Formats: sequence, C-alpha cells, structure tokens
Amino acid sequence: MLVIAIILTALSALVAVGNIGGCIGAYRNRQRGIGKGYSNVPLISSVLGLLGWLAGHRSLGLWPFAPALFDPGTWMCLYLPWMIWNEFVRRKTGTKLG
Repeated sequence: MLVIAIILTALSALVAVGNIGGCIGAYRNRQRGIGKGYSNVPLISSVLGLLGWLAGHRSLGLWPFAPALFDPGTWMCLYLPWMIWNEFVRRKTGTKLG
C-alpha cells in the first residue's frame, strides 16, 4: 500500500505543479498584453492527496496533503464564495468590496 500512496501523492504533486505553472504562464501573458487566462483544475490534488493518505497514513503521515496546500486550484475553491458574493454586491450596488 505504501507504493500506491506514494504514486497517488506524486500525481497530486503533478496536478499542483501544473496549476502553478499555468498561473505563472497566465500572469506572464497578462504582463505582455495577452488577455488569455488560465483555468485551474480544482480539488483534484486534494482528492488524490486524500486517497494517498488513506492508502498510506501509517507510514506517510500527513505528507500526502502537502501538494494540496500549495495548489492554486484548492485555494481557488476557498476564494470562490467571496468572489461570487463580491460579484453579487457589485451588480446590486455598483460598488466593489475589495
């Protein structure tokens, strides 16, 4: 089970690195005047980290969750309610909260 846990954690890290690279590329393109954004892959690294933890929690501890902490897709899901609320208030009142 340890090998499966390591494979799942590595897949979680690959998703997180891909999301980080996509965000960096979108930022660089925005600096160059290219208005194309990047769509993160939300929660996949969290699910893979959870599966990795379930497969090897006795030997790996909480390390399978580390890639999900650095993944912008995970943080996007935490920021989404605030973003939706901000859009709702801006449409209704015409002002932006933050």
